[in-house]
Amino acid sequence: MKLDLNIVLKEIYSLKIVLCEKDEEIEKLHKQLANSCRQNKILKDTHASLLSEITQLNNALSDLHVSISEMKKNDVERKTWLLEKENLQNVFIEKKSRNYVGTTKRNGRVKKRIKKIQLECKENMKKEQLQIESKALLTYESYINKVKEKENQILALQEEKEILQNEKNQELVKISIEFEEKLNKLKSQLSKTKGTHPLQDHLRKDDIFRQKYIQIEKESKEETSKLKKQIQELQSQVDNLKYSNRFLNLQQTTPQNITRQERDKLTGTAEESFKHATKRLKTNENEFSTFNKNEIKSSLSEPAKSIKKKLFNIDQNYFGKSNI
Repeated sequence: MKLDLNIVLKEIYSLKIVLCEKDEEIEKLHKQLANSCRQNKILKDTHASLLSEITQLNNALSDLHVSISEMKKNDVERKTWLLEKENLQNVFIEKKSRNYVGTTKRNGRVKKRIKKIQLECKENMKKEQLQIESKALLTYESYINKVKEKENQILALQEEKEILQNEKNQELVKISIEFEEKLNKLKSQLSKTKGTHPLQDHLRKDDIFRQKYIQIEKESKEETSKLKKQIQELQSQVDNLKYSNRFLNLQQTTPQNITRQERDKLTGTAEESFKHATKRLKTNENEFSTFNKNEIKSSLSEPAKSIKKKLFNIDQNYFGKSNI
């Protein structure tokens, strides 16, 4: 059967469009990678802010301890007042024994004064205690609310990060499935090109058919070379996606306690390996790593060999017939 080159060209053009779409998807994945790096930086900043807020809470607790010590001092003062009261009572009893009539009025005034002082001290202590407790509760509640808000923000960021990771994995799976489908189609097309062209009988009649046969052979070789290039481009795209996925996993698996220099070294080594892989794919176009490239090469080289053998046999028959 004669190979329809228009259909093949259309399919190659559609494959190029698919490759352009895949390149756009790769750019999207790189953007998602940059967004994830930014989100990790934001998480670090929130962690630092939480640490500062915890230090503020510790300072507030120290202030509470200071206020409690002040309350203890007030208790000591109250005890001193009570001692003074007892002393005054003792003095009053002594003076009463000496001059009961003259000192009754003075003692009454002293008692009233003592009561007023006691009431004022109690009221002042209660007011100060209530103020300190209210301030402490307000500050404590405000800090707790801030901590809860920060925790909710961290959880939301973690959920967004997981969603982005799931979307990335789904995109990688889709790309691999589409690549396998395209590869199977290409293999089926290559298997179709292995068939012999039904021109053997016509080539014996005239030299024009022989030239047509050579032209068909040339076109089949060009088609196989184009299909090889398409397979190599698809393979390089898959390898690039694998290295980008490895780069993402490396950033996610690095611990948080690692220093910035070590993280830069790890990212630098990952980027160097990624660049080295792309260079290796460009220079060594004939080497395939994950799929059976040797089998594909053998299958691609088999149609040309069979055509050459048949052409040689036809030429012998043709020239033998002409000599006869």
